[in-house]
Amino acid sequence: MINIEVKASENEKVANIIVQGDVTLRWVGEIKAPLIDALKKYQEFKINFVNMTALDLAGVQTIIALKKSAKQEQKKITTLAELDENTEQLLINNGFSKLFDQEKE
Repeated sequence: MINIEVKASENEKVANIIVQGDVTLRWVGEIKAPLIDALKKYQEFKINFVNMTALDLAGVQTIIALKKSAKQEQKKITTLAELDENTEQLLINNGFSKLFDQEKE
């Protein structure tokens, strides 16, 4: 299961997006629409992946595509994540060490 929450700043230019749960093929469709809407609506956004229970290649691809789209639109995106040691090492070993801008503490 996945939960996504979008909170906008008062000036409506910055969005804080919280994604919780599985970022996997099964749920990626549920997060794509709100993330694409945020990309269209806001100049800057931060995506916090918290309590991520699973991450698969579809989730990785979705995050990469979103970051590329933001760059093309000249918008600022920051991705933060709470990763367990195994997931972090898996991303590093497979060339995705820069998927998240930093770990959320």
